[in-house]
Amino acid sequence: MKITKTRITLALSSSLMLLLGAGCSPSGGVDGDGSEQVLRAFPESADVAMYFDQGAISQSSFSEAVQDMKENFPDSPQAEQAEEFSEEFSEITGLEDDDVTDFALAISGLENVQTDPSLLKLSGAIYATKPVTTDQVVAAAELIAEKNGETLELTISVGEGADFIEFPKDPSSPEMYAAVVTGESSTLVFFGDRASVEASLARKSGSVPESLKAPSQGLVEGQQGWISIIIPESFRAQIAGMSAQGEQMIRGLSKINSLQSVGVGMKAGESLDIALGLNLGSEEDAAAIQAIINNQVISFAKMMLGAGTPEPLPLLDSLAASHAGDRAVLSINVTLKDIQLLQEQLVNMIPTGNTGVTPSAVQ
Repeated sequence: MKITKTRITLALSSSLMLLLGAGCSPSGGVDGDGSEQVLRAFPESADVAMYFDQGAISQSSFSEAVQDMKENFPDSPQAEQAEEFSEEFSEITGLEDDDVTDFALAISGLENVQTDPSLLKLSGAIYATKPVTTDQVVAAAELIAEKNGETLELTISVGEGADFIEFPKDPSSPEMYAAVVTGESSTLVFFGDRASVEASLARKSGSVPESLKAPSQGLVEGQQGWISIIIPESFRAQIAGMSAQGEQMIRGLSKINSLQSVGVGMKAGESLDIALGLNLGSEEDAAAIQAIINNQVISFAKMMLGAGTPEPLPLLDSLAASHAGDRAVLSINVTLKDIQLLQEQLVNMIPTGNTGVTPSAVQ
């Protein structure tokens, strides 16, 4: 991993690896509602915003079944390293897979991501239903750096309402601080630039500004996680350039030029529902993009994913495009059968000599 990338993510990746990769259930901390706490990280405006109710996602039958499937997957050096790291991380922090329940992140200055990433502003929060000290958070960050072959020098200072951790500044990376608020039965970590972290601490409560909520609102009924992206003007110019080239092959593609924002919504239950929303400038544009998704995107996906599995993936039949008002939507439903078939395909691709396990042994 590159140093610049590592320094951007070190403040949050310790908890994120558990948050996004673990199958877990919420522990029910008593220091406050996790979602209300992490929403304190949202500023009044931003270009990107996301929130995940990991507790709800991970206690779903879909997530629990996927975790059970992992036990049948063949051993590999990568899996062993991941398991070893997870054990070390838990030993350092005291956190188990079911302790991280909520995550929120906002990003401002998205137009700088290609020219000068150091101008990006991050403001995020992670909530765990177990007390974790500042020293434990520091040790976890140092562990991640060590696993990436790096050393990490952190500066810790006592601030108003929290201990502050300052991460090394790289010229090409955003400023990164973390503030650790440890309660009797929970931990709240704010991260981002110093001003954003201090603003998060100062807020008594949090909510999602309408401008950040609207792009992803209503994509999936009862969605447990969402991402909203407001397209900067500079990005629209690039989109127009690409669509002009693609218009020759895909008629109507220029309608994408009116793209205002993108949203993603998801919910895990018996299966996993995911929807991608493209918020355009008019209903006419949305209808045109829906047609392209139906005739081009879905057809291509079925062609590419329709081969190689023991039997057709059910998710291919669930692919659907629709539009309502100025929004075009691509939706998909992933079932346990899809995961099983993809797992079998992957197992059959792994050379048996590398793992000592034959494909038939795990089926």
